[in-house]
Amino acid sequence: MIEYWKRNILNCWNVFSRNYILLITPCILSLIMLFYVSVSINDTPMPMPKIILMIALSLISIGIHIGSISVTYRAIIGEKITFKDIFQQFDKLHLILIPNIGLFAILFILVTNFSISSYLLILITGALYFSFLYFYDYLIIIEKLTIKEAIMKNYYLVSNNLALVLQFVLISFLIGFCLSIFQIIGSVLAMCFIRIIGINLFLAISKSIKVE
Repeated sequence: MIEYWKRNILNCWNVFSRNYILLITPCILSLIMLFYVSVSINDTPMPMPKIILMIALSLISIGIHIGSISVTYRAIIGEKITFKDIFQQFDKLHLILIPNIGLFAILFILVTNFSISSYLLILITGALYFSFLYFYDYLIIIEKLTIKEAIMKNYYLVSNNLALVLQFVLISFLIGFCLSIFQIIGSVLAMCFIRIIGINLFLAISKSIKVE
């Protein structure tokens, strides 16, 4: 298992070093837009035009996130990528939003109708996310599955590779923690490395490759 993660991380650096500009760009764009939205939330009162702008920026950020998955995947398999490829996946925006909205709706119903402690709510949220949405974006973008197929396959992948998924969560935390000393640059690098490592893991378990 240690050898697998060693190979995965080394491959991550190889992919990043060949395509670092196009891999960094969507991370920077997303951070800029999300930073503006997070700062603007504190403004009161908030005029309707600004609310519309914040919603638009949030959707654009999600669209760029989707594009970054496609660009990263193509970089991993050795395909040529260009700047415009970052913005070529907006047609799948609704496929990403629908299940996430459904998850928030479930949590909202639980919070408003049942007396649930914050710890239990976090546990339920984590269980639902890992079970049905952890690899969901990859399944939609890379394998081009339907919503139902992606949710079902995500459950299969996570339930049959739970140890690997948890190890990836730990590795992601360690990468983010170690690179946090570089502040914004570190955050951008962490986003890139974690995405590459995550897609490598996804490709391995999705194709039923035995990881040793």
